[in-house]
Amino acid sequence: MKHLSEEHLILHYYGETDAGEHLDHCSACRAELQRLSATLDAFHSYTVPERQAGYEALLWQRIAPQVRTRTAVWWKQPLILGPIFAGLVVAAFFAGLRKEGISQADIELMSKGNPARALGLAP
Repeated sequence: MKHLSEEHLILHYYGETDAGEHLDHCSACRAELQRLSATLDAFHSYTVPERQAGYEALLWQRIAPQVRTRTAVWWKQPLILGPIFAGLVVAAFFAGLRKEGISQADIELMSKGNPARALGLAP
C-alpha cells in the first residue's frame, strides 16, 4: 500500500482533500496525521501581535534608501514622442509621393492645401 505524503496529509487536515478512506485502512498514515495535527493545532494558540502606531512610516524609513527611483527616459515622454511620430508620418507620406513619380510641383500644391488638384481629382 502506498502511503500518503506529508503534503497530502496537511491538505486533509485543512479539509482540502478527502483521504478518509485511505486513513481508515492505513494505521501508519493515521498516526502521521495525528502527529501533524498536534503540531498544527499548537499554532492556533498563538496570537498575532498588534503593530505599533506609525509602523508604516518606520518601515518606509528603513527601506527608502534601498528603493531605487527610476528616471524617465527622454524618448518615452509623451510630449516628445507625439511630434516625433507626426514628423515620421509626414516624412513617410512625402517619401511615398516621390516614389510614385509625383512631381515636385504637385508636392508643392499638396503642401499649400490643395491635394485634390495636385492628384488631378479636381478641375
